[in-house]
Amino acid sequence: CMLLISIFFPLMYALKLSFYSGDTFIGLGNYIRAVKDPEVGNAFVNTISFTFFSVVFHVIIGLALAMLLNQVTRGRGALRILLLIPWMIAPVVTGTTWKWMLNSQYGVINDILLRLGMIKEYVPWLASMKLALPSVIIANIWMRFPYVMIMLFAGLQSIPNELYEAASVDGASGWQKLLKITLPQL
Repeated sequence: CMLLISIFFPLMYALKLSFYSGDTFIGLGNYIRAVKDPEVGNAFVNTISFTFFSVVFHVIIGLALAMLLNQVTRGRGALRILLLIPWMIAPVVTGTTWKWMLNSQYGVINDILLRLGMIKEYVPWLASMKLALPSVIIANIWMRFPYVMIMLFAGLQSIPNELYEAASVDGASGWQKLLKITLPQL
């Protein structure tokens, strides 16, 4: 009942409102206008890009660190806590911190790159049409990969060690173990 009240009714109400402009029924007019609007298409492409790259790198980084964490025996708890810090910080704090780090005039990323000689002048990371989306994707990856890592780590812990021992006896390489045992078991 609560699910119906909190999700279904607002969803149906929003759907109903999408066929109106103010108090006037316009049918599919809002949808037709949205399809023709180039800004909506651009937003759609940006959303797909953001989602694709975020998910791919969440999984790649999360899996790599989960496998590393799975190999560590001493200090595993401390390492796990360190790796979980980005996920434990409130999103508003993370967003503000990345905004400061990417600031075009006093950001630490510009300062480091300038000192290393990798850039000649400060880069407007969040004001550039080409750099804003990648910058936000990187911040999102940093904030969310620990969740994926801890889920994959839990999965790695549940894989029986006997499978790896049997694969070693059969002469399987590390890559073969990853592709034939680890990934399918996860």
